[in-house]
Amino acid sequence: IEVLLSSHNISIIPSISEEEKHQIILLKVVWDDMVGPKLETHFPEYESFQFSIVKVAQQLYNTILSLYGYENITHAEGVLLNIKNIKQYAYIFFDSYLDEYLRGGEQRFMLGLIAPKINYFESLKIKEIFIEISIKIKEKGEWNIKKYWEQLLKILLGQF
Repeated sequence: IEVLLSSHNISIIPSISEEEKHQIILLKVVWDDMVGPKLETHFPEYESFQFSIVKVAQQLYNTILSLYGYENITHAEGVLLNIKNIKQYAYIFFDSYLDEYLRGGEQRFMLGLIAPKINYFESLKIKEIFIEISIKIKEKGEWNIKKYWEQLLKILLGQF
């Protein structure tokens, strides 16, 4: 579909406006055997939102867990959701990596992007970035959450 649209010079309207960029949240949630889903990091960190990021992150993780099951979220997968109770959208990406020190021998994690609107075509580009982040996480490398937030913001603003 993306190739077809690009060959016809059809422009896609950005999902968000410049004024809405402060509502974009990038987050990482990990599975903790003691507390369940645990928000490990998010950006922007010091912004105030109309909802609890911790609660929404846990709800998103649990929603996907109930849809896919605990065993089936260990392989990279992405899902685009409409979160009606907070009037936001989320693109959620699950993956895992081996870790012999954890029960089950692996660390499961979720990357998420919350925004006022995310369309299907943007989700394809978001997934590419989340795969890049996931690789860095699996290699236990550093990843600059602000830099990736800025890249994701450009996608939602139609500047990719």
